Amino acid sequence: MSRARQADSMLDVARAQARISGSSWSYFWLCRTYCLLAQLQDAERLVDLVLEPPAAGAEAHAAYLYGEIAAHPLRSEHERSEEC
Repeated sequence: MSRARQADSMLDVARAQARISGSSWSYFWLCRTYCLLAQLQDAERLVDLVLEPPAAGAEAHAAYLYGEIAAHPLRSEHERSEEC
């Protein structure tokens, strides 16, 4: 998990310094990693960053991640996951 947190920090720094653009894929994979590590609060925090800047398919990927988070075994939001 420490590598995921390190990647998260590095993305934040690069984003703050405007050194990266189109980082939505990076945030998608990092969010997915947090889901697999059962770090759902971190995953929820990153989902909206998947939409910045708007990219082809970003909304679909964000909806997928919302569904993954809602359907996670540590959550009891299975009805909500069906809506995503």
